[in-house]
Amino acid sequence: MWRISTSQFAVMEVLDVEQDDRFFVLEVTSGRTVASVLRDRYKRKLPESEQTSIEKKVRDFLNVRYPFIQYFHLTVEGFDRATGLCANTNISAPDCLHLATALEAGCDVLVTTDDHFMEEAKEYIDACQPEHAHDVLIRLGFQIA
Repeated sequence: MWRISTSQFAVMEVLDVEQDDRFFVLEVTSGRTVASVLRDRYKRKLPESEQTSIEKKVRDFLNVRYPFIQYFHLTVEGFDRATGLCANTNISAPDCLHLATALEAGCDVLVTTDDHFMEEAKEYIDACQPEHAHDVLIRLGFQIA
């Protein structure tokens, strides 16, 4: 029996990406230029109805497609570890939260599509891209049906 974990921070990142995408589409379809929208992307203002719709879409997707994922919450010590990682590595602050979460949750493998993060994280945990997770799990001795 294995456990698949992520953090609430990962869910927040997905929500952020979805909101950025929706903001971009709404603004461009209203006649704004791509350049002007990109300049203002950090000033996005979505109606509450759009925010609610995006949250429902993301939560439904995660609950239906990935109901087996467990959400891990960092402790104070976990946040301290993330801060230490941020201060002493070349890993971005958000990725330090992901790595600290994986370490605190006792994960065997960190799966990411970010090549830089993967290479930096390998000093602390086995890390791979999704397409190589099967091979890494077998190497670590997991039984895969």
